[in-house]
Amino acid sequence: MKGAVLRGLSLALGLLIGWLAGGCATSGDPYFRDVQSRANVYVAPVPSAVHKVAVLPFKAPTELIGTSISDLFVTEMLRAGRYELVERSQMSKVLSESELALAGLSAAKAAAVGQMLGADGVVIGTVDEYVTVAQSGHPYPSVGITVRMIDCASGRVMWSADLALVADNKKVTLPMESRLVAHELTAGLYQKWKVSAGMFRWCRRPRERKPARHLRRRNSRPPTSGCGRCACRGPRPRISRCSTGSNARGRGRGRLKRWLR
Repeated sequence: MKGAVLRGLSLALGLLIGWLAGGCATSGDPYFRDVQSRANVYVAPVPSAVHKVAVLPFKAPTELIGTSISDLFVTEMLRAGRYELVERSQMSKVLSESELALAGLSAAKAAAVGQMLGADGVVIGTVDEYVTVAQSGHPYPSVGITVRMIDCASGRVMWSADLALVADNKKVTLPMESRLVAHELTAGLYQKWKVSAGMFRWCRRPRERKPARHLRRRNSRPPTSGCGRCACRGPRPRISRCSTGSNARGRGRGRLKRWLR
């Protein structure tokens, strides 16, 4: 009876450990985690203090394209849940949409805009491609996006990603391909964010350990010119082996103890 109970407990414990291990291994949103992203992603190897982010309209051939692509990226960022985003209505009070979308922003100006919006970081991007290309006599949409986030306090680029894809189906439209590119970009960033967070959580500086008390005493002794028991000039040994016979006296005491037993 006891053996059956022990076997049942061990089985339950094994199932619990396996469930916990599986939960740790599969942490994260599968919407981003299970994507084989082809994006070229860079994440700065430093901890980030950016929590509130403003996503500006992307630089594009037209204002409508830049605003539409940035809106797709905003939706993906909200799904990722890493940052708090600034509302578009607040950004329109600072600069007009046409100035943001058509003229583009430098890194310094984007950081200044982010500070005016009360954001820790600002996301700027460029729509490099938004065209249809002819392959075998059929038009295929091609979309390319480059996006990066700048820390408003330091002006440093915290992460950057770019991706350009050509649809493999002639029935795919430009908006559909744009949504796919934005999703793969965010998935690549999401996967890099998870790796960086784990690295900064576990790779900490080891604490310096002090030596044991007996080692501190031994190392704190001032150096001597001899053993202190005779006129020899050798280093002070743990067991004296000089010519005065102190080692012999130690052996004699050992014989006496054994004889008394």
